Amino acid sequence: MKKLYVLGLLSILVIGCHKTAPQRPTYHTQQSGVAVLQEDSGLIKIIRYNEEQVDYANHFLAQWVVLDKRQWVLDEQSYWYLITEKGTGDTVKIEEERQIHLITRHLDGTLIADEEKIITVGKREVIVAVDDDLPHRRVGDKLEMLVPWYLAYGQFGNEDVEPYENIYIQLTILQ
Repeated sequence: MKKLYVLGLLSILVIGCHKTAPQRPTYHTQQSGVAVLQEDSGLIKIIRYNEEQVDYANHFLAQWVVLDKRQWVLDEQSYWYLITEKGTGDTVKIEEERQIHLITRHLDGTLIADEEKIITVGKREVIVAVDDDLPHRRVGDKLEMLVPWYLAYGQFGNEDVEPYENIYIQLTILQ
């Protein structure tokens, strides 16, 4: 009886320890030993659509700037800015609290928001383009910005801004 018990335990142990081979996810194929996304995957379609929207936004804002005929500057992150008044105060630094006045509009001029707020620079308390631009500014600076959707409210927008919408901003650094 003892031999039967030991034999039973050994068979359970052998069967229970059999390692099953991992399954490949259905959205991957094997190509030259590297897993790649299949061409028809939904993720690829979303990425391609967003890339097309980025190209369209950049082209549209570049045309807008040409028609405006003022001396706009293209930032390396792909938003446009125009300094309308140079400040003489301290340089803005990351992680400092600063008071700003922000007027946000649709490109047709319709007001989205007009607000004064105290923010901590670099903490993403405002849209990406504004937050990334602030460390290049001084207290007292006034500027206008043309911001592509991907540096503003993104592919989802918010209650006042449509998905993939480019916006116009007037920014004043108050203190």
